[in-house]
Amino acid sequence: MAEIIINTYSEDGICYPKISLNIRTIPCATTGVILDQYHLGESVIYDQVVITDKYTWISWTSGSGRRVYMTVKDQTTGERWRVCEDISGALVVLVVVLECLEYKRYLLILDTEEMILEH
Repeated sequence: MAEIIINTYSEDGICYPKISLNIRTIPCATTGVILDQYHLGESVIYDQVVITDKYTWISWTSGSGRRVYMTVKDQTTGERWRVCEDISGALVVLVVVLECLEYKRYLLILDTEEMILEH
């Protein structure tokens, strides 16, 4: 039986699974195709939350461009299988830091290429 979506909202966060959790094509444990799994010790950055009559799901766009879903809470029992943190403000800082690091890496590559050309 399909799950009924109760609410969907945007939320930038990072999630750390406490157990292995399936990544699915749609927010439905019975009909969503399992694409992969996240395991204890891994993390995922998500941008959407979907609440159904059975589970709370987080969602993000995968590297292939497909939107994927992972359960994080059982709506019936209240059991949580993850630790999630809101990173709305921190995400901007992270992007800036990564861009700065990438720029420094680019400069290092250029510097290394110049050194190679000089020899």
